[in-house]
Amino acid sequence: MVEYYDGYVSSSVFSFISAVACCYALVLNYRRNKLSKSAQANLILVLTLFYLITNVSSLLPGILMEKNSSLCKAQAGITIFSALAGILWTGYIALYMYIKCYRENSNFHDGIWVPLIIVILFCVMSTAFPLGYDEVGFSDGSGWCWIKPNKPYHLYSFVYILYYIPVWIVIVWNMYAYIKIIRKVNEQFRTDEGRALSKSLIWYPFIAFVFYLPQSLSRFIESGLYNPKEDKPDDFINFKIFACCWIRLLGFANSVAYGITGHFQQRGGYASPKV
Repeated sequence: MVEYYDGYVSSSVFSFISAVACCYALVLNYRRNKLSKSAQANLILVLTLFYLITNVSSLLPGILMEKNSSLCKAQAGITIFSALAGILWTGYIALYMYIKCYRENSNFHDGIWVPLIIVILFCVMSTAFPLGYDEVGFSDGSGWCWIKPNKPYHLYSFVYILYYIPVWIVIVWNMYAYIKIIRKVNEQFRTDEGRALSKSLIWYPFIAFVFYLPQSLSRFIESGLYNPKEDKPDDFINFKIFACCWIRLLGFANSVAYGITGHFQQRGGYASPKV
């Protein structure tokens, strides 16, 4: 319980920082686009809302409650759903920019409702699927408290297949897409503005990579070396707490990169989405 308490208190600070950043990004997004809705504004709005939900739900003390508590399950479900939706939405943003960059005359759908529904349905399925499994219960999986720890391979199979594998597929896709976009920008815009655009774009694919790497390593080490019923070394617990705190800053980083700086909305040349 000490591990959970220390992790909760520490991560709550960073969750609060990210939540404030998301709120600030939403206010700026509204002020910039209250007269005309742009594609970038809608994309940023959805992304920021997903991460705001993630960070607000992370502030709930569900992990400190008794095993099988409803609050723990509700918090876990909301956090996993919104965090996965957020990273998937960055993948759609990369797809949107890639197609607009390389397929300007394509029939690519500009609206946000179709991709948003697809993302939500996938995340609902990913979050709810373990609930229908016969191993429903409390887990040591730090946010996956509906899977019992008596069969660890079941727990980590769900964690990897339903969450971390999709996350890293999107991260790899984002890197590929933005490398191609940056190459296109460098070819077409050999000006100071073009170089500035290229420098700002390069940060987008690495944000998720940098913030998800410690958390993914923590989960991989935990699933490979430790039994959920056994006490873990202090060094690993400290690393796990660090990874938990670090991932909570993802909302802050995305709010700054996509929303607060305004760089993303200055890309120009995009059609307004049909909402």
